[in-house]
Amino acid sequence: MRILEITSDNNSIYKKLKSIKDKKGREQHDLFFIEGRRFVSEAIQRGARIDIICMGERYYERFGRELVETYGQQLPGVTWVRLSDKLMDNLSDTVNDQGICAAVHIPANIEMPTEGRHFYVMLDRLQDPGNIGTIIRTCHAAGADGIILGEQCVDPYNTKTLRSTMGSVFAVNIHRVKDLQDKITQMRGEGYVVYAAALQNGKPYTELELWRPEKMALVIGNEGNGVT
Repeated sequence: MRILEITSDNNSIYKKLKSIKDKKGREQHDLFFIEGRRFVSEAIQRGARIDIICMGERYYERFGRELVETYGQQLPGVTWVRLSDKLMDNLSDTVNDQGICAAVHIPANIEMPTEGRHFYVMLDRLQDPGNIGTIIRTCHAAGADGIILGEQCVDPYNTKTLRSTMGSVFAVNIHRVKDLQDKITQMRGEGYVVYAAALQNGKPYTELELWRPEKMALVIGNEGNGVT
């Protein structure tokens, strides 16, 4: 298995890894950036489409050879990179870099099923990356079929959101739509019952007779202003 050695910040692969830490770069390359041994392992175990796996010199000497031997043949489309520790430090978002990072393909919106029992969470203009990450993690634990984000939500693939998901981003389907209201209208036409979270004039979910219909969606609104 060939390992690319990179020691210059002018290298095109390094520049790609650097660029996808910003939203513009993610949209250009259709990739997002993850780092840390646990996060990269989760991506591999969950079958995420990985484009690049990059290891610093220290990490490669301790763990890298075994990692390549274990997964090199199982991940034929991955570019394996050994990066100088200086460049890895520059690439990392943490004070002490964890020695390994990866570029992962952003999943396409999957076709939402119209038959059977389904539950989705819809997010309306949420702006805090940590909040979205926590919701993704909670939806994973609760067995939701997916999360639907309106256009004005913060990017779910920025590094702060991803860290907050603790790997659940690979286990939950994420749909991004331009018009959340149109999506709600469409889902109602397909038989979904759509609820909205509210602080005022609302009812506890335990008092709702149809709290768990066959097909259900729950809308959660903006941190300061609630649902549109």
